[in-house]
Amino acid sequence: MDEDLLEYAMMGLQHRQLRSWLTVIGIVIGICAIILLVSIAQGLDAYIKDQLSIFGKDNIVIMPGSMKQMESGGRTVGAISGKITEEDQKAVARISGVLVTGSTLEDRVNMKYRDQEVAIYCAASDPELMTEIYSYEVEIGRHIKPGEKGVAVIGNGVANDLFDSKVSIGRRLMINNRSFTVIGIMKKSTGLMSAAENIVYIPKEDGRKIMPRFSDNKDLTELHVKVKEGYNANDVAVDITDLLLRMHKVSEDRKDFTVMTADYVAEQINAIMGALTLFLAGVAAISLAVGSIGVANTMFMAVLERTREIGVMKALGADNITIMKIFIIESALIGLVGGAIGIAISVSISFVLAYFGMPSKVTLELVAFAGIFSLLVGIFSGYFPARRAAQLEAVEALRYE
Repeated sequence: MDEDLLEYAMMGLQHRQLRSWLTVIGIVIGICAIILLVSIAQGLDAYIKDQLSIFGKDNIVIMPGSMKQMESGGRTVGAISGKITEEDQKAVARISGVLVTGSTLEDRVNMKYRDQEVAIYCAASDPELMTEIYSYEVEIGRHIKPGEKGVAVIGNGVANDLFDSKVSIGRRLMINNRSFTVIGIMKKSTGLMSAAENIVYIPKEDGRKIMPRFSDNKDLTELHVKVKEGYNANDVAVDITDLLLRMHKVSEDRKDFTVMTADYVAEQINAIMGALTLFLAGVAAISLAVGSIGVANTMFMAVLERTREIGVMKALGADNITIMKIFIIESALIGLVGGAIGIAISVSISFVLAYFGMPSKVTLELVAFAGIFSLLVGIFSGYFPARRAAQLEAVEALRYE
């Protein structure tokens, strides 16, 4: 019986091919929008997490200042400024779970090479930061050694793209009117680390001499920590937080620093990307809602056009349930076909985007959701037209012109 109803419903759609295909296109657009927007959000989330994995699960970053957050919703309502100093670094280094610490002074500087002068970002760092905590790779030359002065390691972009002529090992640069010898060129970076392409690295003590904002104090821009093997970074982060709260003489809700672990960053990213995914899915759902209205409109028109046909079927003994099934099957087929085509197109586009470097990640769960959702859209969009068809009286339907 159901096979006969399916065949009959398919015949009805074939008799209205143009209108049926136009309705299918509405579903296709909605499903494509959902899959593409959500897949891009998921791909971006995976890409960011993959890039952040470079920092490692056993690393901790301490930064001055703390953003005061509302307990619900996470909206920023104020900022507390603060400082991290070399005294903090010495104290943190004595915590039992800390293997090594490294700090940086960061600022914009004027750098001159030959006859060209540019403004560039400079990081004056402890040698341990580059070699023991993050293991940054140099393509040519070497890293800065402890106690060295007047030397610099430059990003790949600084060496090859920033000036008219390339900067090679042994060349001298003038940074804020002080001479530095290039001893290393960083390996080319990509992704989130591409910012390192246009940075010059110098010893921290040299940084205090050439950066006015750090010349008369012991302030740090950032403090980085590598955790000993066998210790949990989150537990060590708690110990660091407790120590700095005591040293800075502040309470938890007024702390003037931020301690970040890989898990902390992941939580922030998950919150942001979750909200972004929901927003994009909502935008796509609007497209699908328009498509569902098209399905409902098509089915209402089908009921009007086939009123006499419905009357004949009822006169021959078809009950209300059978009439409803016919029209619901038709609308379900529209949703199913539109969903299948939309999935095929969006998956193909996603692969093309990924091929050209756009983060895009289509999962089986997303495809399954889109397929089921498109089917349900078809069914629910056809329910009220089908109900109207089933409620028609046979005699009145037969009289309809």
